[in-house]
Amino acid sequence: MSNKNIIIGVITPNKEFNKLAETIVHRLDSSLQIKTANAVSYQALAIAKQMELDGIEVIIGRHGTGLLMSKNLNIPVLCVPYGSLQLLKCMSKAAEWGDRVLLPLYDENIEGIPELQKIFNIEILCLNRFDFKSSKDLLIKGKELNCHVLLGGKSTTIEARELGYKAIEIPISKSALVNTIKNALSVAESRQRERERNQLNQKIIDSSLAGIITVDKNGYITSINSAAQSILNTKQDLISGQKITQVLPGTEIESLLQQGEEIRNKIETIDNDRFLLNCLPVIVKSNVVGGIINIQNISNVQTAEYEIRRTLTRRFVAKYTINDFIHHSRKSKNIIERVKRFAVYDSTVLIIGQTGTGKEVIAQSIHNCSRRSKGPFVSINCASIPKDLLESELFGYEEGAFTGSRRGGKPGLFELAHGGTIFLDEIDSSPLEFQPLLLRVLQEREVMRVGGNRLIPIDLRVIAASSKRLDQQVIEGLFREDLYFRLNILTLHISPLRDRIEDLPFLAKFLILKKSRKNSLSPIKIPKECLDRLAKLPWLGNVRELSNFIEKLVILSEGKFELYIFDELYSELINYSLKNKSDSFKIKDNHQNELENKTEQKDIIIIKDALIKCNFNRDATARKLGISRTTLWRKIKDLNIM
Repeated sequence: MSNKNIIIGVITPNKEFNKLAETIVHRLDSSLQIKTANAVSYQALAIAKQMELDGIEVIIGRHGTGLLMSKNLNIPVLCVPYGSLQLLKCMSKAAEWGDRVLLPLYDENIEGIPELQKIFNIEILCLNRFDFKSSKDLLIKGKELNCHVLLGGKSTTIEARELGYKAIEIPISKSALVNTIKNALSVAESRQRERERNQLNQKIIDSSLAGIITVDKNGYITSINSAAQSILNTKQDLISGQKITQVLPGTEIESLLQQGEEIRNKIETIDNDRFLLNCLPVIVKSNVVGGIINIQNISNVQTAEYEIRRTLTRRFVAKYTINDFIHHSRKSKNIIERVKRFAVYDSTVLIIGQTGTGKEVIAQSIHNCSRRSKGPFVSINCASIPKDLLESELFGYEEGAFTGSRRGGKPGLFELAHGGTIFLDEIDSSPLEFQPLLLRVLQEREVMRVGGNRLIPIDLRVIAASSKRLDQQVIEGLFREDLYFRLNILTLHISPLRDRIEDLPFLAKFLILKKSRKNSLSPIKIPKECLDRLAKLPWLGNVRELSNFIEKLVILSEGKFELYIFDELYSELINYSLKNKSDSFKIKDNHQNELENKTEQKDIIIIKDALIKCNFNRDATARKLGISRTTLWRKIKDLNIM
């Protein structure tokens, strides 16, 4: 360790002593600094206090002056002891001058006084300087006790001679001074290391955004970081040394610390502000020696939690906006108007619509129009998650909850959606036995991880979607009624594409541009007559089916529309529609089956002929005509057949 920053102070009334100290210090270490002063008593104390303010690590003095300084300073003061050899020589000389010798002491003991008395055949009277108001009073007392010879320091001997004493100044012991200076250097280095450690520790606790306060075993504050000062709106010098109960009144910190108990995540209210409090006792060899208190403003904790969740959920972003729902029809415009209205509120939204109608686009649009737009958008397809993994995926799990669980556990999708929106797609496909768990989360807005024992609060909006009518699912016993009512608050019905067919030309144009850009091809233009043919199809797959058709058309056309390619792909659409058509569809294209292209009269002839050939078996007749039994029954009634 370098000593160039260490300064040692020396204060005595003896100039020779101070010069000798300077010489010894420079010989020991040339990088050491020494500051000396010639003074005694309270004059020396004033100089010493200034040295303390100037950053001097340790002060060396002699006897009375040194003891006076040590009792009034916060830095170490070392006193140079009498040298044994010098003391023997002085005693020998004193014995020649008298048989009763006065030796003033300063709260110190000198060993071997009885032995010295025997050796020199004298009586040595030791009086404590601090038992008298002044050194003069001590000397007068010595006179009263028939002492006429005195051994002491420089200032004492001068005063003693004035009172008629034969005074002998005990000379400086060079070896004692060397040892004292070495001890002073060791003390100074130790203090410097301790100060550096304290500064490092202070830097560490100051770097914490949380408020940190340390206390001793009696509950007195020993340090406080800048964050705690800011939280408590005070300064360190106003707090240090106070009882923790004065700064944090109403808390059980002091009593719990004395018992060695911890405080974990306790919410305290101080001056109408709410704080999160943690307190850990510092225990050494089974004894409580102090405590560390961590205090955080609740709002800061919530902000930190939000940032952590935001980091974890960066991939959960709603990419679609209301502009991605291409529309032109009145029905579609009504949907958009409702989306804007629903987005303002936090109520649960249930979206009903066939597969491919754009339920997720609508869900993301609601999220992006809401106050939660900067939060995560977590989409869950309830039909795609295996039944045995559904609970752990949605609610998360703790470490060791099951074989193969991730170390440290894993937050569930509901946790990750905190502060944002969770989209439960295909909610009608969720298992019946799982629905009560889902209902509890939606009601209480808190989750418990699999294998966990604590409830985690969540703040999110719920949007659910179903391709089936949930009320019908409830009647059939496939969906819980209580969960249905929990979801069915704000409802959006998205019409199938065939019921808003006015949107088709605009959707087709949008999809052509999108697919062309995706495949680095020039966009094509579909003629109006071809769009009219597309408009007559039932579009069982809705916009998704149209999107697939457009993508194939764009790729096969390679930037130039060809009618034969369109006809080929159109034929595939026709075949699929004929194989999968339902009672509510009618295909009105010139390329459809014979029954739907004939006039009513020809329809009557065809139906009657089929009935006769099938012996009036309506099931067989419907199969022969390629229509359902219900459609056949309706046509028989409408055309007055039979």
